[in-house]
Amino acid sequence: MKKKTRNFIIAAVIITAIIAGAVIICTAAANRHNNKAEYTALGDEEITRGHYIYFCTRGYDEAYSLTGISDASLFDAKIDGVKAEKWMENYAVSQAKRYLAANKMFDDAGLELTEEDKQALDDRFTEEWYNTGRISVYGPMGVEEDVYMDILTTEKKIEKLTEYYRDELEGQLTDSEIEDCFAENFASAVYVAMHYIDTESKSTLEEYEAYCEEVKNGRPAAELAKELRDSGKEYIVTSIDGETGKTDVVFERSGSIFPLNFIKELFAAEVGEAIFYDDSPNMIYVIAQKTDLLKDPSNLEAHRDEVVEILLSDLMESKIESEIDTYNFSVNKSSTGSIDIKELYGM
Repeated sequence: MKKKTRNFIIAAVIITAIIAGAVIICTAAANRHNNKAEYTALGDEEITRGHYIYFCTRGYDEAYSLTGISDASLFDAKIDGVKAEKWMENYAVSQAKRYLAANKMFDDAGLELTEEDKQALDDRFTEEWYNTGRISVYGPMGVEEDVYMDILTTEKKIEKLTEYYRDELEGQLTDSEIEDCFAENFASAVYVAMHYIDTESKSTLEEYEAYCEEVKNGRPAAELAKELRDSGKEYIVTSIDGETGKTDVVFERSGSIFPLNFIKELFAAEVGEAIFYDDSPNMIYVIAQKTDLLKDPSNLEAHRDEVVEILLSDLMESKIESEIDTYNFSVNKSSTGSIDIKELYGM
């Protein structure tokens, strides 16, 4: 009798455990179905808090890029009619979806990272996380190194997806689109850059102002640049190419070594318009005059590959967006709205 009782108890415990396990599984599934992901999820794949914080920082960076505002007033600005702080939150959620969708597309396509890819990722991670100090920026915010590595890995997967779909994507491009993309993302100008002779801007201010007046009174900046290139003044640099004689240079909208505000002024200017810019952080005065980018065919020829890559990247992003529209994401809005982006930046 005791043996039967003991067996009965053991059986009861096993049944209870099975039922409890089933309840946990069903509850988890119900929570996922009822939008109870911790942040954002796609099927069984879910981003962590660290991922979401990183996407919030991307939202901040993008908001700064769009507005040029770098202080706390950025959060009260409007982007596309939406308060910037809310816009950043929305952007973070969209990046979370992009991350999850890209990983799913990569797996569904049967793609894999090669050993060479993995080594390149390791090298890039070491360079960015440790050597350039990302650890001191993101670490205190709550983005751990495995999260940052995961982000880099996903970007590499998107590159691989772009290559996988390259023929399909390139087949969609037209010469007109390439030219339009070039005009949208690049600009050309003649420029004269004058370094402060010492840490005092007054050291070259008088000379700079005199040159500004000449250009304002109608002197072509190209003529001034040629004169100053041959002046022997070591603190002056111009856009003149000594070998070809080409007077202007091409600037990319993003990734330029010139300050963001100067680039914004250049792209907003009309052809022939002069730009006078005091780059005080780098102790440089700049006189520039916008030129006709498309007038010289060599400009597009020199940057055609870059333009095609921009367009392919845009088309790949559109392809990811199309896939996102077909996926059933779980977004926990109470969690995604709980991270104070102002606080992340100490504002």
